[in-house]
Amino acid sequence: MKKIHILKTLKKIFLTRNIFDTINYYMKYIDESKEVFEFMEKYKSQNLLALSRYKNLDFLLSIIEEWKMFVNGYFKYKNEYLLVRYEDLIRYPFETIKKIDNKNMLDDKIIKDAIDKTLNKNLVENLPNIHKYFRHYNPGRKIGDFNRFLTDDMIDFVYSLTKNELKALGYDMSELVDKSIEKYERIDEIGEVYKDLVQGYKLIENSSSIAILGAARAATITYEDLKEKFNVICFIDDFKTGELFSIPIVSREEFRKKFADRVGFIVRGPYQKGFDITELAGKKILTYESVLKFFNSYDK
Repeated sequence: MKKIHILKTLKKIFLTRNIFDTINYYMKYIDESKEVFEFMEKYKSQNLLALSRYKNLDFLLSIIEEWKMFVNGYFKYKNEYLLVRYEDLIRYPFETIKKIDNKNMLDDKIIKDAIDKTLNKNLVENLPNIHKYFRHYNPGRKIGDFNRFLTDDMIDFVYSLTKNELKALGYDMSELVDKSIEKYERIDEIGEVYKDLVQGYKLIENSSSIAILGAARAATITYEDLKEKFNVICFIDDFKTGELFSIPIVSREEFRKKFADRVGFIVRGPYQKGFDITELAGKKILTYESVLKFFNSYDK
């Protein structure tokens, strides 16, 4: 009855973690699958496992999107929850638990014993041998380890997508980012994968005007979905003339001469064929899908 009384008295707890360490956790996490076990048997390196995952762009973006949905769920019902940050629980376990136990129902000794039996103990030491990599690698409770695996550009990129949530949760970038931490020796491989993505997202964030490739169905879909987000200056099509949605249709050559300096970037529509180039007149060509994915993750 006493336990029930405590649970009814205390507020529900919302436990969260900063997005950067969340990303790094998922990249380095060794699950109990056969595939991961075989990978670790072959390479004996958790860093190589993380490297392979960091090279998956969709995986990173899905983590960011899920994290944002998770914390925004908290903001919607925040009056019902007590916010507890993972970093505070690890760094200041006693003080954080006392904050949770705001009715002083737990004796200090009980709290300290609980900390010794959980945070200060390897909880996975008795797993079967087939899960030996799960056992040996995952117990580490590192904070800030993302600094080893994320380039400065990637950190800025993730921050641009999550800055509102981070600030609302009380995170300060000056406390999270530690430039004194030595980078992972193969970080350039990770940075190279994300270079175009980061550059593209910066263009989207900083641009107000765009051009759209083509003047047919794909261009129409692109215009309808982006017209509220950008000022569409022109459609680029070498085989059509006139206007579409009262916006001029111009050739590539005409775009170079008259319109290129008026747009931030160019958008290629969904499933659009015939335009395999990635740049025109010095303007980056981004896919319709990547632009929409940006807006799904970030409120421009």
